[in-house]
Amino acid sequence: MSRLLTGSIFTLLFIWSIGCGSDKPAQGLVAVSGNITFNGMPVEQAKVTFFPLLETKGNGGWANTNAAGEYVIKTPQGALGVPEGEYKVTVSKRLNPDGTPPNPDEPPIESKAKEVFSPKYSDESKSTLTAKVTASSKTFDWKIDKK
Repeated sequence: MSRLLTGSIFTLLFIWSIGCGSDKPAQGLVAVSGNITFNGMPVEQAKVTFFPLLETKGNGGWANTNAAGEYVIKTPQGALGVPEGEYKVTVSKRLNPDGTPPNPDEPPIESKAKEVFSPKYSDESKSTLTAKVTASSKTFDWKIDKK
């Protein structure tokens, strides 16, 4: 019984330590943020993704914009920030034909939602957006123009 209790305590402590977020980036990461506008207006619920290029370490990161079009990038593991380096960036927003957001539980291939932005912003292979993240260069604002 004591093994089970000890194991359970360690498991809970481990889960708690992972789940405790911080507003500071983890060691080796740079907090990256910015603002997305479309035709001069803030874009809410756009997905901003940083894909590492060349020798950049890590797996990149992503964020969803808030109502003011602001985003703060997190790693796929949930840590705030990304390693210094060069990134290809995409900004994507999908909407159903009636203008509503797609069901988050529905796979994109099965969804009727369509991309709002041009592939030059939303497609990783065609995006013209790039970011060079350094300790002194960590805010990236993008103005998306018409499709």
